[in-house]
Amino acid sequence: MTPLDRTRLLAIEQEFAQPWREVIAGFAADGYNKAVTAGALDIPADSFYKMLARMAANGITFDWPCPYKSWDRPPKPHTEKQIETARENLLRAQEAAREYWRTKPLGTREGFEQVVKMRNDECLTWARIAERLGVDLSTVMRARKRYGVPDPLGKTLQRNARKLINERNNAEIKRKQYAG
Repeated sequence: MTPLDRTRLLAIEQEFAQPWREVIAGFAADGYNKAVTAGALDIPADSFYKMLARMAANGITFDWPCPYKSWDRPPKPHTEKQIETARENLLRAQEAAREYWRTKPLGTREGFEQVVKMRNDECLTWARIAERLGVDLSTVMRARKRYGVPDPLGKTLQRNARKLINERNNAEIKRKQYAG
């Protein structure tokens, strides 16, 4: 990517045959987000974001699409055969996912109870457990939330952490009392 300078903005104006602000506004109006627009214009994203921030400080803003909003255009209609095939594929994928997770420790409540037992017996962190199971930490945390299995080690760690914080705070209060 080329750095953002006046010559790059002039090149954008020449390429699109309109002022560069209108080019950016056009990308936003077409539903492209800031990152895609920066890439399409061959501008480093950080420079592009800084330029947009400077422009916003001067009252120049663009109507960017919300990245958290779902695409509001309905899909184009398909033939009955395409719809039926898609539905069958979805059902097969859902069943395959259920079957896959039945065989995994995080796929059932009983399996997750074994994971918690392993955590308590070996005093492992959730990150270490995820590493052992070969899954991402977020997968373990979602299973933990889904099954709501009690975690005695976690309670003990929380209690000990609170106790240490209280002891530290009390020691600091005493130190201030004796110093003053």
